[in-house]
Amino acid sequence: MGAGATGEPEVGEVLPQHKFDLKSLEAYLQQHLPGFGATPESRLLVAQYRSGQSNPTFYLQKGFQTYVLRKKPPGLLLPKAHKIDREFKVQKALYSVGFPVPKPLLYCSDASVIGTEFYVMEHVQGRIFHDFSIPGVSPAERSALYVAMTETLARLHSFSVQSLQLEGYGTAAGYCKRQVLTWTKQYQATAHQDIPAMVQLSEWLMKNVPDNDNEESLIHGDFKLDNIVFHPKEEVIEFYIQNENSMDKWRKPLVIDKLKEMAKAEDLWNLFLPAVSGLSQVDYALIAEETGRCFFAPDVFNCQAPDTGNMEVLHLYGNEEQKRQWLEPLLQGHITSAFCMTEPDVASSDATNIECSIHQDGDSYVVNGKKWWTSGEGRGFEISQGRLGPGRIHHCMRTVGLAERALQIMCERATQRVAFKKELYAHEVVAHWIAESRIAIEEIRLLTLKAAHSIDTLGSAGAKKEIAMIKVAAPRAVCKIIDRAIQVCGGAGVSQDYPLANMYALTRTLRIADGPDEVHLSAIAGMELREQAKGLSAKM
Repeated sequence: MGAGATGEPEVGEVLPQHKFDLKSLEAYLQQHLPGFGATPESRLLVAQYRSGQSNPTFYLQKGFQTYVLRKKPPGLLLPKAHKIDREFKVQKALYSVGFPVPKPLLYCSDASVIGTEFYVMEHVQGRIFHDFSIPGVSPAERSALYVAMTETLARLHSFSVQSLQLEGYGTAAGYCKRQVLTWTKQYQATAHQDIPAMVQLSEWLMKNVPDNDNEESLIHGDFKLDNIVFHPKEEVIEFYIQNENSMDKWRKPLVIDKLKEMAKAEDLWNLFLPAVSGLSQVDYALIAEETGRCFFAPDVFNCQAPDTGNMEVLHLYGNEEQKRQWLEPLLQGHITSAFCMTEPDVASSDATNIECSIHQDGDSYVVNGKKWWTSGEGRGFEISQGRLGPGRIHHCMRTVGLAERALQIMCERATQRVAFKKELYAHEVVAHWIAESRIAIEEIRLLTLKAAHSIDTLGSAGAKKEIAMIKVAAPRAVCKIIDRAIQVCGGAGVSQDYPLANMYALTRTLRIADGPDEVHLSAIAGMELREQAKGLSAKM
């Protein structure tokens, strides 16, 4: 065990006020708890945990079997307090969906057994940290422990009460206001004199209660480090390695599904499709800029790449069976897709280099290649290029929002940090980076809107020059803006404390995806020369 970690909370003899009939408990468990009587000759041992006194908690051991028992405290109780039955019900519901809680084994409502209601759950071994600095572990493991803690809490909040069949568990509406009022009353009832900071906090909390205070979610009232049992030390890193290599890493957080349902309910769904949303490309450009600020926002509205382009392919080129099998589930957000054009053995910047072949064999087709991408006979190149019209500028629309987020981070950092006795923004080079970034954002926004307008008025074929120009200009400019933001943030800029490194990798990829810059530049030059030739009446 590392310093500051224990394998068990502190236990001791059962306190006099919490003692109960051991023989009665043993007889009841023998009859109702499967497997409890595996070693009938062993004596039932009981110790009480020194923590968890709201509902007294006990460690049970019979032979090699260990359990944990929680019961109501004795005496007169408030009507809504110490709801052991509700605690068991919630734990059972969470365990049923794979949430990391001990397995609930048995609930007893018969107070005659030990004097109060109680329930029994499995005993879980692991590490408990009482010092929030978690001494004795490496920085990497400390980070992993806190990340695991945060992810667990987020997952708890992602469950809907209905999906867990916990309707009637409590009153959802007005939760925040009720909590603030309760805390304020508790403070007023116990304070011997006014504490200005507490009065100020109470007033601030009441003023900042959300206008929409009706969101429904499970809340853990005492979620903190020393209330969590972590994996044994030798298994922590291995657990994350196994998780990284499991299918679970492809599962999206449950909160995404919740947000998707909210977007559908507000008709904010498939906004990229004019036939569905009624929006023009210019309209969608402004929306895409906002969603570009957040990595997962496009997914919430079913406007994420490459699904948008693939839906366009199926809409334009798919037969009725393909639309029914693939397009409809994509439109509903039930499945995701890939566009596997790149091949490992050829320069995929030239789409005509595709080596993957397909030929008819009776009523079937034989596909031979190192990827999974199929199309109708002879139309693969046409379809792949047709797909890249609006889809190319969708990326550029989102990068404008990404650039705004990077500039925001740059400015925040520049005003918060001091170097050589003055704030970073006071250094001329940083001030110029901020100014140049704002200029670049306005330039690519206008060029993006022009490309979107050209598609609306001329179609993708008529707007191919504008599409190619923004496909080069936007990722190139945004990469430079993100790079400046990283430089202003210093080492933190390339750490996971900021999203900048991820933003840069994503944006840099766009200089390759959907055609590298060099291919687009050659195409732009060719179109420009032909247009100039017409004006000069010269043959180029």
